Amino acid sequence: MREYYSMNENLNCVDHGEVSIEEAYNLIDKYIVGQEELKGIKDGEYVMSKSMFGFNVDKNTFIQIFIYNKEELKEITKNFFENEPEKFKNYFESLIKK
Repeated sequence: MREYYSMNENLNCVDHGEVSIEEAYNLIDKYIVGQEELKGIKDGEYVMSKSMFGFNVDKNTFIQIFIYNKEELKEITKNFFENEPEKFKNYFESLIKK
């Protein structure tokens, strides 16, 4: 199980507790749908609070997400939920090298 956190408008982390992978996918969808309402808003902190969130195992093992591509985000999230931290790290590093 992984935990979900978001950012408030002061860009502080807000913990929301444990989520399943299905709940994580639903959160990704929610954030993506919410991006439409942010067009034209100049308040950077507000936009970031509505675009940035993450999942964590503990304080030092987490993935922070800034919305950009739904399918790629779901694949990354799947790997984070299904793999041990070291295996996920190797997977994520392979994405960066593409």
